[in-house]
Amino acid sequence: MNILYVSCLCSDHKMHELFDTAKEKPHPAPQKYHSLMVKGLVANKQNVTCLVSLPVTKRSHPKHKWWRWKDEMEGNVHYVYMPFYNHPVPKLLGFKIFAFFYTLIWSLRTSGKKVMICDVLNPHAFASMRACKLTGVKSVGIVTDIPGYMNFDKKKVSLIEKLEQQHAIRNLRRMSALIPLTDAMCDIINPQRKKTYTVIEGMVDSRMKNFEPIPFGDNKRHITYTGSLNEAFGIRMLIEGFMLLKQKDIVLDIYGAGQVEKDMNNYMKRDERIRFHGMVSVEEAVKAQLSSYLLVNPRPTTEDFTKYSFPSKNMEYMVTGVPLLTAVLPGMPVEYHPNVFLFEDETVTGLSHKLNEILNMPEEIVKARGRQGKMFVMENKNNIRQAERVVKMLEQ
Repeated sequence: MNILYVSCLCSDHKMHELFDTAKEKPHPAPQKYHSLMVKGLVANKQNVTCLVSLPVTKRSHPKHKWWRWKDEMEGNVHYVYMPFYNHPVPKLLGFKIFAFFYTLIWSLRTSGKKVMICDVLNPHAFASMRACKLTGVKSVGIVTDIPGYMNFDKKKVSLIEKLEQQHAIRNLRRMSALIPLTDAMCDIINPQRKKTYTVIEGMVDSRMKNFEPIPFGDNKRHITYTGSLNEAFGIRMLIEGFMLLKQKDIVLDIYGAGQVEKDMNNYMKRDERIRFHGMVSVEEAVKAQLSSYLLVNPRPTTEDFTKYSFPSKNMEYMVTGVPLLTAVLPGMPVEYHPNVFLFEDETVTGLSHKLNEILNMPEEIVKARGRQGKMFVMENKNNIRQAERVVKMLEQ
């Protein structure tokens, strides 16, 4: 099958180039998700062409105005980079125009069975969908967030933004098939369940099978968080809960950027066991995870958006073989529960008590939970198996 994959995914070496030169680092999560999906599709013998809108902004690369990267091949994947002028309005319009005509031409020229898969969070994805409608090619939307339902910062939404969100949801419902992150998303984007869909809550890298945890070697037990420092994600609850712990041989390592970043220096002054590392590359984050004693996802269940999200962080943590502590998130299927540590008292003291409980467990019991979690995701949620489920849906 020939697949046109429309997203912000670029080749691995291009992503490193962008990360190294950016003043404001691009978030690694979308790249990791789409990279795993594309590699899984290729492993399932699919022909993939990636139509790429580079994750570049005026803040990340203020001096570089015109962007035109040559197409390239990497790992049997053809990457087509859309040219653009680095300013919000012309960039958006340019992406939409380019995506429409490229998809149209690809649809007409490509022989055999073909389908377009797109990340619906990219505005130009719907331009590709419209081109598919004209040529009769099936369009499949990957839905990791629903527009208007992931307002983490509680910002006031303007009337224009509300209309845009409603328009985006209408476009979502026009897709031939959907790949949502959770089944609850279908209540909004596929309410009658009439449209074909396959829930893919995330995936892990099949190559992680041979990686094992490697402690830092400093006689410290490292508790680690990697991700967005957003208030809604519970990062402040984690920090303040950690500060109540009495153990001297523990460290809280925090990687990422966001709202709470401005307070990190103050937290580190109050507790020398806290270490803030800022935004780092995917490789550096994985290395830190592999060296940890415990990985924590403090995202609370009180926010409405948790029904429509499954944090890829949970899978990312579990595949390292290091145990995970997480809240009982509504978007997390119950099959995960026996393979992780769970906390239900979502308060500073509640999280602190759970951390203390785990730190007082025999070390072998803690490590065994990590191995159990890794075995679960490697057998059931690796990117090759998850992509196979997508292929089966496409072949229906």
